[in-house]
Parts: sequence; structure tokens; C-alpha cells
Amino acid sequence: MRLLVLHNFYSFTTGEDLIVKWVTTSLKKSDSFEVETYYHSSKEFHSLPVFKKFLIIFRANVPFGLSKDLRKKINLFKPEIVLIHNLIPLINPWVLPLLIKLRIPVIASIYNYRYFCPAGTCTRDRNFCCDCFPGLPFAAIWHNCLDNIFYSLLYTWRYLIQRSFIKYINVFVTSTFYRKGFYERLLPAKDIKFLAPFLDIPTDLINNPSAKSNYVVFAGRLVKEKGIDHFLTCAQKLPHIEFKICGDGPLRTYCTDFICSHNLKNITFEGWVERQELLPIIQQARLLIFPSFCYEFGLVKCEAMLLKTPILTIDDEANRMLITDHNNGFLYDPMDVKSLPKIVDNLYNNEALLERVAQRAFERVQDYNDEQRFTKGFYDICYSLMDKQP
Repeated sequence: MRLLVLHNFYSFTTGEDLIVKWVTTSLKKSDSFEVETYYHSSKEFHSLPVFKKFLIIFRANVPFGLSKDLRKKINLFKPEIVLIHNLIPLINPWVLPLLIKLRIPVIASIYNYRYFCPAGTCTRDRNFCCDCFPGLPFAAIWHNCLDNIFYSLLYTWRYLIQRSFIKYINVFVTSTFYRKGFYERLLPAKDIKFLAPFLDIPTDLINNPSAKSNYVVFAGRLVKEKGIDHFLTCAQKLPHIEFKICGDGPLRTYCTDFICSHNLKNITFEGWVERQELLPIIQQARLLIFPSFCYEFGLVKCEAMLLKTPILTIDDEANRMLITDHNNGFLYDPMDVKSLPKIVDNLYNNEALLERVAQRAFERVQDYNDEQRFTKGFYDICYSLMDKQP
């Protein structure tokens, strides 16, 4: 089966970017697929002058701006099916009606809420936000949800185009039951499939775990919706416990300034850490705190569960679909951040509880590391879709 994969990588490496790479590599290794890719990266235009940015973005969002390279790849490769991940902002969405015109079915992986929210998170001021759902599409501009008026305008524009192009997508595939239900409620006529994710973690790392060290870790993008300020405040209240921050993003300076201004000796700021070095850091931590407000069960939390590191995350509907408090993880009330240091302090020295919870967490997600399971599941979705084509 000839498969074409489309993806626009983000400015800062995300879990979505990593999964796209793993999925593409796995499918290329499979005897069931012949795979070609068409990639762009948002890093490509960040150093350009503003007028050039506008020109590039404009061309990437109008029918006559559809890339000749992409047209050529489609014509030469003749894909039987196309898998799209993120198209914003540099891959022209007008490729979707072209594919349907050529009778090439389209599968869309959904990792966030970009089809209904310009920011992709459905959160504002740490609360669920649906202001940009049908009827109020310009709230992202009014609230400047991207913290940059240029990007708020751009992503709202793309949001409007993308929402109108949903009709060209044959199947949506998601890796969480919460997101499946979310899309089913808003798109009742569309086919929404669940496929548990594949996480490419070396088998020897899982089978030969290291002893736990004396620290608590945060790993992820440093953005406000990930709740990094909760982590920092918690560390400030617990000077007797060591904390590590692994990640990069717009709030990097905020983090380093907070650590310096409060003279916090118990926080090690690692910055961006390559994944082969990050996984042992997560595995050796006593606890991983991930206070994200994004209504998602993120990659790093699944990695921690596979590496038998207990996770502490916010109590919301998305997390409760995978985590049972004090059974295979720990949940806390995001509106009661003052309780977080006490929860961490109580858990930190309860090694028996942490070990028991970590084992149950591993059992809950152990098939996420099964590459063949994922490849077969994706092939079944493709085969079913191809079988329905006229």
C-alpha cells in the first residue's frame, strides 16, 4: 500500500513531532506499506523578515499557492492513501480537495484540538474554552490566544480554512478515548477511530530498569498551558527535595529567572535534553509531575508509565480515562495548587506505594511499546478505508 505522510514540524520539538517520526519509521519498516513523506518545519521562516513571513504564509493558504513539489510528489508516487498530521502553517490545506478529486482517501491523526481551537489546546486562563467553536470563530484574535497578534491572526485564518475542509477527511485517528469522544460529539457524521499510540522506547531500558534516585522531574515544553509555574511553586515550598526541569520553550527565561530570583538550590534546570538522555532521567526519578491543563494524556506521561516512574497530574476527565488515583497514578485538583507541595511531600518517602503504583501503571500501557500491534492496527484502518472507495 503506497502511503504519503504530510507533517509540519513545530518550532520547538513536541511529542507530536516525535510520534510522527516513530510512526513513519515503523510504517517504512513494515512489509505492508511503501512510504513517502512531505515535511515542513516552522523553524524555516522564523528568522525571515515580517513581509517574507506574510508572503510565505499567504502562499501556503490559498489555492494557487499549492506547492509544485507536493503536486509532483503526488503525481509521481501516486499514493493510495494519505496520512496527515499537522499542516499548520506551511503545508497548504488545499491539498485536501486535490486528493479527494484524485480519489485518494485521507486519514488525519489528531493529537490536539486544532480543528476547533486556533491554539490547539481548548484552554484559556487554565479553564476549558470553546469560544472558537461554531458561532464565535474570532475569539482567539480578541483574546490573543497565541500571545502574538500575528500568530493569533494566522492561526485563526487557518482554523477557518481547516474547519471548512473537514469534509475532505475520510477518517480521523486518535490515541486517547477522551479526544475520540470529544471529536465524536462535535463531528457526529465523521468516522473517528481509536488506535493506542506507539512509543519507541528501547526494550533494554524497559527490561533493565535503573534504581530510583532522589529527585522529582518535569519534562516537556515550557509553555503556560503545561503548568510549569505549578511545578516551580511546588519546588520552592519543598527545599529538602531535589527537582529537575527538562525542556525548552517560550517560558525558558521565566523558569531560569524564577530559580535565580528565589535562590532555589534544589532545582536543576537541564533545558533541552536529547531523548536518549532524557529517558533515563525520567526512569530514575521518584516521581514525574506533569501539571498540564490541555485535556490530553501527553507523551511524556505515557513514557513515564512505561519506565515505571509514578506520575502526578491534574484531575480532569482526560486523565481519569487512563489514571485511577492511587492505583496507577496520582491526581490532584488543579484549582487547589496550594495542596500540591503537601501531596508531593507525602508521596516522596512512601516508596512502597510509589513502587506499587508504578507497576500497575506499566501494566496499563505496556502494549504501547508494541510496534507490530500499532502497525497492524493502522493497516487495518487503511484497508477498511480502501475497501470503501468506489
